[in-house]
Amino acid sequence: DDGAFAHVDMTPCGAAICGSIVRSYQADGTPYQSPNIGKQIVIGMAPNGDGTYKGQVFRPSNGKTYVGKMQVAGNALRLQGCVAGGLICASQNWVKVQ
Repeated sequence: DDGAFAHVDMTPCGAAICGSIVRSYQADGTPYQSPNIGKQIVIGMAPNGDGTYKGQVFRPSNGKTYVGKMQVAGNALRLQGCVAGGLICASQNWVKVQ
């Protein structure tokens, strides 16, 4: 977030999917001990049945939680955090790390 990046562990949470930060890196790829390690940032993403999910997204840089949307296709995941009832969204494209 805001120049840094992280590995997020995506796991089932009930019938939904949740994700927590497990490692963090500076923009140049140098690992660092972020205070955000362990924080859940993907919250209750419930499947819609068509490869898309709806839940919440927490943004550590500003401490706010947004309406979340997620779409999975193979090893790619598109995550969106939205305001104004989903009319204005910011998105990130994530790739599965083996």
